[in-house]
Amino acid sequence: YKVVELNTNALNYTYDAAEYTVIVDVTTDADNKLVATVDIQKDAAAANEIEFTNKYEVPVVPVAPANPTAPKTSNKPNTGDDAGNLIMMLSMFAASVGLLGAVSYKRKLNK
Repeated sequence: YKVVELNTNALNYTYDAAEYTVIVDVTTDADNKLVATVDIQKDAAAANEIEFTNKYEVPVVPVAPANPTAPKTSNKPNTGDDAGNLIMMLSMFAASVGLLGAVSYKRKLNK
């Protein structure tokens, strides 16, 4: 078997590129039982265990400027229209007053 560490590309991590070869040899002993021997090799040399060493680098925090500059004013046109809301509300109020007046007048005529 070939054993390698999966690089997930996590930010600020450096992954170990080590490769291990694991050889499992299964034989039968004198009692006719299966016996497994495991041989671990790293770079063609014997190894006792499989170990991956990763490195984490703490990200550098940006330093705020000592004297921040004021934002620049924009020459973009003002396209918002605030007058429409006021006119619409006044029109609705006038229509409501007119409707109430008409209903009140109609009731007086019917009496």
